[in-house]
Amino acid sequence: MRFGFAAGIMIVLLAGNMSVAQTSSTSAGGPDEKTLWEIWKMQQEKPDDHIALSTNCMEFVKKSPKDPLAAVATTMAAWHLLQMDNRDGAVKLLTITLSTTKTDALSLSAANMSKAWLSRVDMEQMKECLQLYYRRHIEYPKTIDLVKPFQKNGQPPLTDRWGKTWGYGLAEFQNLKKLGTLY
Repeated sequence: MRFGFAAGIMIVLLAGNMSVAQTSSTSAGGPDEKTLWEIWKMQQEKPDDHIALSTNCMEFVKKSPKDPLAAVATTMAAWHLLQMDNRDGAVKLLTITLSTTKTDALSLSAANMSKAWLSRVDMEQMKECLQLYYRRHIEYPKTIDLVKPFQKNGQPPLTDRWGKTWGYGLAEFQNLKKLGTLY
């Protein structure tokens, strides 16, 4: 999980490099790279201090909401909230990142990363719906559409955050067939 997070943040930072360079020449004072770098170093030194890291990221965003690096800090904060099992808080932050109308590379990369993490959250919720279906029917549904009655306010969606239908299908149990031949 740590590799995926570090790689994802590096992609966001690299994708936004050009955007940051363009913004720094036009905005007063430019992006606050130093503060974000301090948060990044803290994360490298204390990767399990999720409370402090998410707090520092959100303080960065509150202090400089128009900073182009605020999108990076927001997604970092959301990731740390997910690590603390604060799914609702993380979903709120990731949804905010998705709702931006900015079209610079950094914002688009942060939105793309948010879609990936929200899709993972949705997938976990879909697993819960499948378990509810199983408990009621003593079998898993033949198609994903059959979990609709178990959705709450349209959650989890029947597609990922890019609009692609979840890949779902029942698999046969290979080992159970072998057990049946013992009788």
